[in-house]
Amino acid sequence: ASVGLPEDGVMTLELLERIYAEVPLKANADEDDEERSTEPIAGK
Repeated sequence: ASVGLPEDGVMTLELLERIYAEVPLKANADEDDEERSTEPIAGK
């Protein structure tokens, strides 16, 4: 799941931070989804 252009490394980090902020909110509703969403992001 690549958001934004590879050249824009800064934009990608900003987008990731925004997604990361929304992930926990949705994770609260879906605990099973939390582990799947947290592992891949942490790996990178």
